[in-house]
Amino acid sequence: MRYKFDIHLTEEDYLDFELFHCTGSSYGKKQLRKSNLIFIGICAAATGAVILLRGWGTASFATAILMAIYLTVRTLFSRRLVKRNIQKYIRRTKKTGSLPIDFDSSFEFFEDHMVETTPSKRIEQAYSSLERICVIKDRYILLYTSSSSCHILSIPQIRDRSDLPGLIDLLSQKCHNVEFYHKI
Repeated sequence: MRYKFDIHLTEEDYLDFELFHCTGSSYGKKQLRKSNLIFIGICAAATGAVILLRGWGTASFATAILMAIYLTVRTLFSRRLVKRNIQKYIRRTKKTGSLPIDFDSSFEFFEDHMVETTPSKRIEQAYSSLERICVIKDRYILLYTSSSSCHILSIPQIRDRSDLPGLIDLLSQKCHNVEFYHKI
């Protein structure tokens, strides 16, 4: 065994992960752009329909202005809207007891595989099963096994920070898709 870390995640860590996944990662940014393009198309179609039905006049001008305001506000506040929706999701799944995360886990990194042990399961995975790794400066190391499944390592909980460069180097050698981010 090269590295061993005991991690205790909080709801805030899970919220940060989901927010990063939906708005900060390359995948999340791509989905947000798609969503914005769809809404631009819908607004342009609605404005075009008003212009076709009523001609270019006060109603079509007002529709165009309202759609532009809506798109601007939606774009400026999309991160907040996503965060609010994630918070609602966490509250709802917490009530039903189906949060898809184990808050306490132990990670062991070996030369050819890694092991995550939680109170409910033990997962042993080869590094080749990692789709990508996201390192968020001083906060998290996210080990994605698919586009929506991830192991979360909270950097502040790593006791011996001198192990961090070695771990990142090991992971970089085993998974060639390593992305570095400066903020969530």
